[in-house]
Amino acid sequence: MISGHPGPRPAPPPFDEPLFDRFARELEALGGVGRTLRGVAQLHAYLADLIQAAAARDPEGGVPVLRWRDERLEALDLDAALTCAGARVLAWPASREEAARALIGITWAQAAIAFTGTLALEHDAARGRQVSLLPPVHVALFRREALVPHLADYLRRFAGRPEAVPSNLTLVTGPSRTADIEQTLTVGVHGPGEVHALLLE
Repeated sequence: MISGHPGPRPAPPPFDEPLFDRFARELEALGGVGRTLRGVAQLHAYLADLIQAAAARDPEGGVPVLRWRDERLEALDLDAALTCAGARVLAWPASREEAARALIGITWAQAAIAFTGTLALEHDAARGRQVSLLPPVHVALFRREALVPHLADYLRRFAGRPEAVPSNLTLVTGPSRTADIEQTLTVGVHGPGEVHALLLE
């Protein structure tokens, strides 16, 4: 027997449930929220509830909401709905001070990885990492075609297309977690304490 060679990797385990159900189950096991929303009206109502909850924690003025400057978000008429719900909407890029004050960040996920409940966010000048990292509440929207079983299925999209590989990519798996030397777990210290992954039908 020749040692030192790991041999072929085993095939990833098959799925025996719908991709979104598995994604939501894995995400919620980590403290995140996975929901299916049918139509723009349900999305606006969901975001309005988040704004009301944020306003209860910080009642001074409009709730600052930071969002990507993304045509898929703009097609959903978010700014008008958020403003009516009591938000003050900021589109990225924003100043460091404005980004630090935002209570809700809204992004668009290029992939939702079912096996781990992970969101893949591809960044550029109009889609900054800070939108998903600085606000205490992160909302990521995606369509059903973004669902893939495994991380390898997402990465396979770039096979043979090196020019399509994003220069900046964030993989988000649930709310931020930090443990001290005694392994006491704290949520939301170095990132959002809430992650809402919303599938738009």
